[in-house]
Amino acid sequence: WVARYYGFGNGSDDASALAVDNLGNVYVTGRSTGNNTGGDFATVKYNSSGVEEWAVRYTSTGNHDDYAVSLKVDKQGNIYVLGSTYSGAYNYQITTIKYNSSGIQQWIANFFHSDIVINPDYASDLQIDNIGNSYVTGFSGRDNDHFVYVTLKYNSSGVRQWFSNYSGNGSNSFDYPTSIGVDTILGKVFVTGFSKGSSTNYDYATVKYNSSGVQEWATRYNAPANGDDKATFIKVE
Repeated sequence: WVARYYGFGNGSDDASALAVDNLGNVYVTGRSTGNNTGGDFATVKYNSSGVEEWAVRYTSTGNHDDYAVSLKVDKQGNIYVLGSTYSGAYNYQITTIKYNSSGIQQWIANFFHSDIVINPDYASDLQIDNIGNSYVTGFSGRDNDHFVYVTLKYNSSGVRQWFSNYSGNGSNSFDYPTSIGVDTILGKVFVTGFSKGSSTNYDYATVKYNSSGVQEWATRYNAPANGDDKATFIKVE
């Protein structure tokens, strides 16, 4: 089957992530042009025959563009959507939304660095564990447009448990995480992406956190030519 989703009018609808549950239901999220609301999150559920069961949208304040970038579904059919939303004076923030199996919003959690409110925070990737905790990574703006990794954990009710930063080159960091993985037994968290080196171009940069969000190690990879090296995906067995 083929299924299509149209938002409002003839605006752009751009899918960015997809997940399938153990019953064959398909979930898709992305950015969809709203009705005078800029770009919205748009999340759609199809049954195993490709029939749309529901579609839900989320728009932030100010009618600016909001971008969903990642989606996961748990064994109970709850859906977790991650993206970047406009936050007024705070520019962009990292937004995580949980929906139940009927598409009803259960909670929403926003993150921005309160000490650097004029700089943006952008979402990259999301994972969940077996008991409904959510793990989120993205990059957070610093002065002079520098960015650092930021990684967060929320419990099953959407309450933030911890967040941690990784700065590869101190105050001159340009660090962009792309993927997050979770050891669902021990609660260890692994984040990878790319980070500007002090004397090289971008390197792979992979960080491990314990279950409390404390960094256990960070490792970098720079290929021999000192060119740009950009990790895009991590998997935890």
